[in-house]
Amino acid sequence: MGVRSFNYEFTFSPRDEKESKAAKDIIELFRFHMAPELKGNQMRYLTLPSTFDIHYMYQTSRDKSRENKFYNKIATCVLTKVNVDYAPGGVQSFESGAPVSTTMSLEFMETEMLTKEKIADGF
Repeated sequence: MGVRSFNYEFTFSPRDEKESKAAKDIIELFRFHMAPELKGNQMRYLTLPSTFDIHYMYQTSRDKSRENKFYNKIATCVLTKVNVDYAPGGVQSFESGAPVSTTMSLEFMETEMLTKEKIADGF
């Protein structure tokens, strides 16, 4: 049995310049943390990319949330793929050039194998 992978898709439909910038920043943040970093005196070594701890949550009241126990837990993951479509409904832009709609697909892979012990712990 191999490691599990998880796919998520998000659609950004900003209403103004501030939301367009926020969508761009979110996309750039995920792309940044997917990549390794060059290290060493001659920049000959690659570090490991960032890791992610994903939790499924639900809101219990206006100001409180809890982890949803009905979904399996997810072990620490790395982001293996980011796909961005800046024109999911055809090419349309605001006056600033920002896209009217953008979809982002993320693919995460767990860093450890699923075992019976992990399943008993809710994974």
